[in-house]
Amino acid sequence: MPYQPSFLAFLTSAHTTSAGHNSNITCIGIKHNVGNHYNTSNGKFTAPCTGTYLFQVCIASVGSSSFQSYISAELYVNGSSSYRGGWNEEASGYYRENSSFTVQLTKGDYVQMGAETYTPVALQTGTTKVYTYFSGHLIS
Repeated sequence: MPYQPSFLAFLTSAHTTSAGHNSNITCIGIKHNVGNHYNTSNGKFTAPCTGTYLFQVCIASVGSSSFQSYISAELYVNGSSSYRGGWNEEASGYYRENSSFTVQLTKGDYVQMGAETYTPVALQTGTTKVYTYFSGHLIS
């Protein structure tokens, strides 16, 4: 399927989460965006058709961040925290939490990446390297 919807977006500018759930992490760097269904203005992927999709969320912290408890990678469907990935505790330093989610979507549903942290966390960014990212593609 040469035009199968898929994207990989990554964080290119400084972003610090707030404590608690964060659904406002918008990746504006693009490695690919087949079909242009990922919007870099609002961080939303909108399903072009009903089907099963695979999404990956990676939350990477910078070395100066201090987690006093936990960090998780999350997926929001239509604005609700629907999927929570790994929930790992870390004292401080560089840390990466990766999660994959298989999701049934209806045409027009939208999906956003998110994170939950106990304290504010500075996320790792890059202009050519991919650290914090959100990707997805249609499976069937």
